[in-house]
Parts: sequence; C-alpha cells; structure tokens
Amino acid sequence: VEELSREYLAGIRAQQPHGPYRLLGFSLGGVLAFEIAQQLLAAGETVEQLVILDSDVPGEDRTSAMKGVLREMRRAFNGADQDARAMPDYLRAIRDYRPARYPGPAIYVEAMRAEHYAPGYSWQDLVPRLTTLRVDADHLELMSREKATDLARALRPLLNRNPVAASSA
Repeated sequence: VEELSREYLAGIRAQQPHGPYRLLGFSLGGVLAFEIAQQLLAAGETVEQLVILDSDVPGEDRTSAMKGVLREMRRAFNGADQDARAMPDYLRAIRDYRPARYPGPAIYVEAMRAEHYAPGYSWQDLVPRLTTLRVDADHLELMSREKATDLARALRPLLNRNPVAASSA
C-alpha cells in the first residue's frame, strides 16, 4: 500500500507540486487516498479533504468481508459467482497494511447494501474526526451514474463545510 501510494503521489505532485490537496478514493483507491494523505502530511503538505468511498479498513483481518467484495466484483464482471477462496494481492495488501491514525478530518461513504456492510466498520479508530455518510447502494453500484449523482448531491454540503484541514504544522 505504501509503495503504490508513493507512485500515485508522484503523479499527483507532478500535476500539483504543493497543496492544499483534496483526495477521494473508491474501494482500494480509498485506502490509497488515506495513505497518500499520510505521506503528504509527513512531507509538510496540507490535505484539505479526504473522502474514502466504501473501502475496507486497513490492518484488519476481514477475509470474509473481502471475499464478499470479491464475489460482488466477479459477479458484476463475469456474471457468475466464482470461487472467492483465493484472496487477490490487493486485498492481502490492505489486510497487511498497518497505518498510523490520521489527524485530519475525513468523510467515509458506506454502501449499505454491500455484502460486506458492517455499520460503523472501524475507520473511526484510524480517523477520529470521521464523518460517515451511508448510501443505499451495493459496493459497485455506488459508482454507477445514478448513484454517483446522488452521492455527489449528498457529499456537496459536507465538502463545502470546509473543516480545518490536516497539516503537519
């Protein structure tokens, strides 16, 4: 997770060398956005917004939840409920990642109809200043055109609140 985040961060900083930054990530991308925010803070930058969309909590052995996500993805892409016993590398990476607590504000969006839905999850342990937004969708549906429009409408007031940004200062 840390290595992949460094690679993405290099691309981000090539476009925008200094903050404030606004980060959003879906699924694995949410975990990467979280780690990128950590790396930006460590580099003395400011993270204005961090939005995590229906991502597994890093560092937890949530194999059954991860298998549920995998089953959903395989069903969506292959139309079949294939064997979900094998855990892909990216899910193993999320499980093995042991992040520090994040000092800034963040928004976590939960897909309430996802197979792995567990109210409250436990992002709160990693992000004490977390706001949770629950959306009536499954994991993949969250990014559908219809749900993305609803999600944008629901996020707008939270993003416009402009809570105190996270910075290393």
